Amino acid sequence: MSGRMLGWLKSMFESRGSEKNRCRHLFFIGNKRSGTTVLAHKINLHPDIFITHETDIIWILYNRYNGIPFEYYPRDEYHSTEVTLEKCRHILDAYEQMTPMECYQKCQQHLMKTGTQWIKPTSKIPLCIGDKKPNQQSEKPVNDWVYSHFPDTRYVHIVRNPFDFLNSIPRLLPKYDLGARYGSPRCEDPSVILETWAHFERLVAQEKRRKRFPIYTVRFEDFCERPAALLSDIWEFTGLDIPDDLKEKIQAGHDFGILPQGLHPDSRGNTVDVPLSENVREMMALYGYDSRR
Repeated sequence: MSGRMLGWLKSMFESRGSEKNRCRHLFFIGNKRSGTTVLAHKINLHPDIFITHETDIIWILYNRYNGIPFEYYPRDEYHSTEVTLEKCRHILDAYEQMTPMECYQKCQQHLMKTGTQWIKPTSKIPLCIGDKKPNQQSEKPVNDWVYSHFPDTRYVHIVRNPFDFLNSIPRLLPKYDLGARYGSPRCEDPSVILETWAHFERLVAQEKRRKRFPIYTVRFEDFCERPAALLSDIWEFTGLDIPDDLKEKIQAGHDFGILPQGLHPDSRGNTVDVPLSENVREMMALYGYDSRR
């Protein structure tokens, strides 16, 4: 094991913040297209935290350690999965010689060091490291596996008005054809896409009831309105100390580059005639969204 790796692992157990209350693994759950990218970027302003951009490492390791013939996650694009499989092949080929946590840490550190098309190389040595892949990490079998091997995990759950979520999907279709992966070929049936939104929000609600992991929920709209206060809450949620320079920005109500109307304001005009099931209405009400348009 390299000296850098030993130093990184050692830092994971040194005291920066309360040892008992500190989070070492921070993952996203819920739905994508909900502000996860901008939230992860802002969380990473903390010097002791690094959320990688969709390495899919938990999905990869879940399949590998359970002896499941690998398949790409069916409800998402696979480009980032391919990058991780290629860049970390030398580590993953030796997975049987490591615990899941050791393999995870080695892969994540390697990806941080080398970078990908989505994240620049970094020399950061975080105490808390995670990945933003909310759909995959909301699935109960994956959560059960995480609970067995990453018991100090905490989850961030960001939820977005489903009308805006729906209107954000076509933006991706020319690049990834995500309509089919959200259950509707060419995104022709928005009702099915809304049911998918409700499905993952219900998975989060069920995981909350199990009370296995601490889960911090934030609405994307609230984060855009009060970024300083909510970033402070999330950093405190990790149990890590907040550096003085970030405290000063929080106290000053710094906007951290977030627009009040959101990163990509969406028109809801295309949702007027979309029928809403009781399932969708129930999940909207749970998070304070008005189903009337």
